[in-house]
Amino acid sequence: MAKSTLLSEFVAAQEIKMSPTLLRWFTSYSPKQDGRKLNFKEELGVYYYEKKELLDFNAYLHAPWDIPANGSRPTIPEGIKLEIKTESHYRCPLCNTNIGELAHIKPVARTFDNHPHNLIFLCPNHHTVYDFGFKYNNISEEEIVDQKKVLQRFQSLTWGLQSNIVDSYLTLINKIGRLQEIENELFGSDLQLDFEKVLDKILNKIDYLKTENKQGQKIEKLVNSVIPEAKASTTQKAYSFLSVRDEIKIEYTHTADVIECPLCHSNGYTKEFDTCPVCIGEGYIDNKLDFDISIYEFENCRLCKGKGFTSDFENCPPCNGSGKLTREQNEDINFSVYEMEDCHLCKGKGFTSDFENCPPCNGNGKLTRRQNEDINFSVYEMENCQLCKGKGFTNDFENCPPCKGSGKLRGEQIADIDFSQYEIEDCTVCNGHGSTRDFENCPPCNGTGKLTGEQIAHVDFSQYEMEDCPVCNGQGSTRVFENCPPCNGSGKLTNEQIADIDFSQYDMEDCPLCEGNGYTNKYEECPPCNGAGSLTRQQIYYIDFNNYK
Repeated sequence: MAKSTLLSEFVAAQEIKMSPTLLRWFTSYSPKQDGRKLNFKEELGVYYYEKKELLDFNAYLHAPWDIPANGSRPTIPEGIKLEIKTESHYRCPLCNTNIGELAHIKPVARTFDNHPHNLIFLCPNHHTVYDFGFKYNNISEEEIVDQKKVLQRFQSLTWGLQSNIVDSYLTLINKIGRLQEIENELFGSDLQLDFEKVLDKILNKIDYLKTENKQGQKIEKLVNSVIPEAKASTTQKAYSFLSVRDEIKIEYTHTADVIECPLCHSNGYTKEFDTCPVCIGEGYIDNKLDFDISIYEFENCRLCKGKGFTSDFENCPPCNGSGKLTREQNEDINFSVYEMEDCHLCKGKGFTSDFENCPPCNGNGKLTRRQNEDINFSVYEMENCQLCKGKGFTNDFENCPPCKGSGKLRGEQIADIDFSQYEIEDCTVCNGHGSTRDFENCPPCNGTGKLTGEQIAHVDFSQYEMEDCPVCNGQGSTRVFENCPPCNGSGKLTNEQIADIDFSQYDMEDCPLCEGNGYTNKYEECPPCNGAGSLTRQQIYYIDFNNYK
């Protein structure tokens, strides 16, 4: 692999918007059934990927995934599951609840795509309303894609910062010297991707080397103020580290071209900004640059006048409800785009001939000027449903499933729906007869003999295979039961029934009233057990023996 094409794991993460952790997972585990893994090269404990190989692997993940023999949709690997959960910090991005599940952005039934970019962590409620049949009146795909992009941008900033930190600390070690002598100790083969552990190792090594190097006093002065605060937190390490890089430049090049940032005072951040906008988090700037830092002073948002809300917005959009913007933002933002005007689809009515509630404005008749300019209203044009040809029913369906009997769908819906899933085929269990030797009415098709392609793909037909009843061993009766209770004397049960039934409830135990004797001092023949002396565990659970005392 050519050196010029190698990307460090942090740069690679930014390139294809997947975490360094997931990329390392792909080097050890194959996400698909074909066994393919991601090729890599390791240098000083950091993984490097050839750019073309990385992009090819990304395209490979987007290609349709195989469906396992015993399933109806491709399985999501554990590495990707963890990626999606950690990407959103185990919270639904729409409501911030910490109870959620993985959801496909593009329907998996159509795309067979388990690429991390096609997955997002949603709470059960938002997952339900987004799925087919609900999303068109509630949450659009565009909204979900936007949420995914926000999560990816946040992750990308983190990976970029980590890349700068690792590169810069390695530069510092090179400046101190003896890198070849310490690399094996510093980056052992058991190195994990835990970012804080990596930095702790580096910082401890620098702390050691500063006492061993001939320029020890100079180096000690250089890093002494950095190491204690750098160990405080990952965020502090980032800013301290970037500051050290500039200190190295000053110490070793003896130039005065770099000065302390006038806004963050070399911290790389301020109370208002996680990353200082003047020095971009580096803490230092070129002394030849002329900055007007007054543009970063905060003042009342010009839309909400500092309230954080307006008569039209519960949360003011430009300031996100804070009521404050920088002077630069107040000057640059075009506030006219937030003026409310009639929705272009419903003309301010809140409904149309096709929609009881107008989808773009959600029935209130109003949109901002920006929304009216940005929304593609053509997606709401109604066309005949391709399955029922506009009738609302077919020979197979009294109510056409895709259009729910209306006969109409939006162009967007028609593009998304796989109509082949509604083609009717013979039921796999009864072969189209509607009944079998074991079932008077075939369970999957309810006796019709037919199922849609979608149903056939999703139904686990193995659950309807018949096996001997575990209680009577296929005899239909036992020493205790004339008619075996679980199988009702047939001797057979389906796999599904066998999996669901708790057969321990039919175990025989001594009757608690007569203690297995069949009689008591009060009863010649014990009533609960009818003199048998024993009852099933289920009977003992349900009988109130106090009635017989």
